[in-house]
Amino acid sequence: MYLFHSKKKTQSASDMGVPPLADFSPTSSRSSGSLRSARQPDASGDNNSARSDSSRAARPKGLHLVSSEILFPTLCKGESAVLKILLKNPTSTVKQITVEQEPQPPFLIKHHSFTVREDKMMMFPVTFKPLHVAKFKDKIVFRENESGQRLCAVVEAQCSQ
Repeated sequence: MYLFHSKKKTQSASDMGVPPLADFSPTSSRSSGSLRSARQPDASGDNNSARSDSSRAARPKGLHLVSSEILFPTLCKGESAVLKILLKNPTSTVKQITVEQEPQPPFLIKHHSFTVREDKMMMFPVTFKPLHVAKFKDKIVFRENESGQRLCAVVEAQCSQ
């Protein structure tokens, strides 16, 4: 039971006429089940037309990288870190992927070909293991075998002391 404190006396939520917390659900009669902004409708009368059109246009339709730039944390000599490149396949077909260009050391990869199942994401691991102090930058090029589509991810890292 939740208590509300006042200077006069302590009252419970039920004493004040407040329904219990379990009654506040996102699908109650007071809300439509999703959060909506209180924007004014545009000339067409549709509140969300501009947002939905722009989000559809910006969303890639085929195989794509979630982020094409991977930045490793700064490490010391001999340490290592693993980050994952996310490849997303929103299509309804399985994609066979080959690493067409692998990065040079100190970036290391273990896999040179793999599959991304339909409507799934794949986390491709990349290890950074520096042997000397420097800034490093390289790229990894993936190729989808059936269509020949290429995806490029840039990996950057720094080694100090």
